[in-house]
Amino acid sequence: MPRRARSSHDSWTAGQTSALLELIRAHGAEAYYRYGKETGRTPDACRMHIQRTERDAWLEAMAEYRRNTFAKLEARPKNLSEQQAKDADAYWDGFTPVQIAPPPKRSTTTANTEVTIVASDFHFPLQDDASVAIFLETVRLLKPKQVILNGDLPDLLALSRFPKDVRHTWSLQDEATQYSAFLHELEQVMPRDTALCEIDANHSGNGTESRWWRYLSERIPELLAHPRAKEEMTYQKWWHPEWSRVQMLEELVIGHDLLITHGDMTRKWGGYTAKAHSERYVNSVLHGHTHRQGSHIRRVPAIGSRGEQTIRAYEIGCMCRLDPGYTKVPDWTQGFAIVIATGGHYAVELVTIENGAAVIGALGVALRG
Repeated sequence: MPRRARSSHDSWTAGQTSALLELIRAHGAEAYYRYGKETGRTPDACRMHIQRTERDAWLEAMAEYRRNTFAKLEARPKNLSEQQAKDADAYWDGFTPVQIAPPPKRSTTTANTEVTIVASDFHFPLQDDASVAIFLETVRLLKPKQVILNGDLPDLLALSRFPKDVRHTWSLQDEATQYSAFLHELEQVMPRDTALCEIDANHSGNGTESRWWRYLSERIPELLAHPRAKEEMTYQKWWHPEWSRVQMLEELVIGHDLLITHGDMTRKWGGYTAKAHSERYVNSVLHGHTHRQGSHIRRVPAIGSRGEQTIRAYEIGCMCRLDPGYTKVPDWTQGFAIVIATGGHYAVELVTIENGAAVIGALGVALRG
């Protein structure tokens, strides 16, 4: 079958590519949406073009964006009067993150050193309660050595640049209350020595592309220059209760080579995005972000001094509702992942939740939320 001829809309001139790179230097990943709005291209088309054809220039542009962003955060006012300093201190004193009382008692059980449970994309307060109940019961029964919350815990819709329908909005207070309540329940079912971490993502976290710091950097850059800003406005101070053991990480590796990252690409079908991430990192990877489930596994034969490899890629689904209000009939799958590592090897089980029920192979039981 002859290949489809590319339309003029698919082609890029050097000037267009240069303009997109300039936007990336100024706005990071948000540049895809800005350029797409100006030209009619999709954000994914912009991302795919720049990463495939100008990868080195794209990496340099993203690095420059990050340097500039953090430089703004680290800047200090040069001529701050005594009264201005007092006013700024009073401003930061007005910020009080939501806090929920700590759990009454921490579990005394010991973790299973072979098990890690990974869940992603809760989007509080749009979490699916049945899915959350199944996740919590799985944690209680499997007693994992670590629980990884793989990004997009609160939705941060109030800070989003996307158009909003006032009938389907909520406050940051609602999100913080729901997330803290979840951590409260999780604390009661985890063993006392289980490690708990949250991964930076595009909605949540401290990354330069997260909604939290992107919004703050654009709306109150002068106040962020105040010395107390970094301490007062960190994501974890606002979203993690003081009693929670949760720690923030950019990403981490478990087993001997399985990279856990939130992810920042989206392809059309389940498994395709997992494959794309594994090709980017040239490594096994487990990610969220797409709200879909799928896997891709390939063997890389031994050549010369390089040993044989098996590269595995997984996208693990979401823990949010399938009727979020801001999109219709999404192609999403609810679920999470269980990783069992032993003897230098590991296996990944994708737990699929359907109609509020799931079969947990690692437990040999069916659970209903």
